[in-house]
Amino acid sequence: MVLASGILALLGIIAGVATLIYSLSRPTTFSWFAYAPLSDETFLPGMTILSNTQVTGLALLAAGLLCAAFWAGLRVGKRPH
Repeated sequence: MVLASGILALLGIIAGVATLIYSLSRPTTFSWFAYAPLSDETFLPGMTILSNTQVTGLALLAAGLLCAAFWAGLRVGKRPH
């Protein structure tokens, strides 16, 4: 059980990091056209758009880190007192 959760954590972290590296190496395209002639609002640049691949990579990384925390808890809990 302890070994399996450690391997699962390691695989999740590796998969998440690999997915993020892959998604950051590819350009993200986003197009949106709108016309609001009576609007007084201005466009504020600096908005970050995440692609589906980046969201998947972040979710895999988070799941891997949660599994690593579970594995660490199992390791600490199995110590003899």
